[in-house]
Amino acid sequence: MSEVALSTMWSQRYDHIDRFVQDVREFGFTHVELNSILTPEKLNELLKLGIEVSSIHCPCPVSTSRLGIPAASLQLSSLDEAERREALRFARATIKLASQVKAKAVVVHAGQVEIDFHLEDRLRQLYNDCHREHSGAISKEFEAAKQQLIHERASHAKPYFQAARKSLLELADFAQGRGVKLGLETRFYFYEIPRPDEMEQLLQELPPDLVGYWHDVGHAEVNSRLGFTPHQVWFEKFKSRIIGVHLHDVLGIQDHRVPGSGNLDWDFIVQNLPPSIIKVCEIGEWNPREDCARAVPFLKSRGII
Repeated sequence: MSEVALSTMWSQRYDHIDRFVQDVREFGFTHVELNSILTPEKLNELLKLGIEVSSIHCPCPVSTSRLGIPAASLQLSSLDEAERREALRFARATIKLASQVKAKAVVVHAGQVEIDFHLEDRLRQLYNDCHREHSGAISKEFEAAKQQLIHERASHAKPYFQAARKSLLELADFAQGRGVKLGLETRFYFYEIPRPDEMEQLLQELPPDLVGYWHDVGHAEVNSRLGFTPHQVWFEKFKSRIIGVHLHDVLGIQDHRVPGSGNLDWDFIVQNLPPSIIKVCEIGEWNPREDCARAVPFLKSRGII
């Protein structure tokens, strides 16, 4: 069986990190992906237990910035230069940590376009209403809300994208010689960066030996179901640059479910994933423990690991 990691997202259900590591091994995972829910204390405790680290989700560990903003809320795309520089500081620290623990990659969120986020909340509510009340028929109200969201993002995106681009170029330069690649992740919300055209521009500018594409199957599938980018487009455009994947299932437009517990087309996924990439299960801590225990056998049965 090839390597497969469990994100420390799952560790939120444990009072003691050693019990989390025990279950990681019992469930059949070979590695963990560190993410921003880990405190410095829990991170140190986990590393002492000898579990191998596949990748780190930036920023890690969790902390509050000098600006009083949680590190995970800082945006590499911020037009506030103080915030952007602070986001870079935490990202550089994560890259250094990845190098120290011999992780292969750092997963990076490039940022977001600052618009009225309630527009997307409203769109998702309308989607759920349509599927609950009308057997999946999309309403005119949904289409109108979707077009408004698309217009608002397009109207405001340019300066945020340029700030994100600037930050990523700086981080790629910092990663040089550290044995770590940066993975730009498919995002969950439409207002986030990058959309496919933005991803294409970024990957053209950023060196492939330092920066690649990180595919999140849940994020891509939810965007596809909402009528934005079809899931297959991400593979068609970026398959040659994929360095890693977040694996989780989707039901409706809820993701981070245990693989096998939703209705994602896993045959489609296995047909498009390069075999040698980093594989990480990013499973919400609210999933039942017995379901998580079935993740590795399920992925093995589908030929993904």
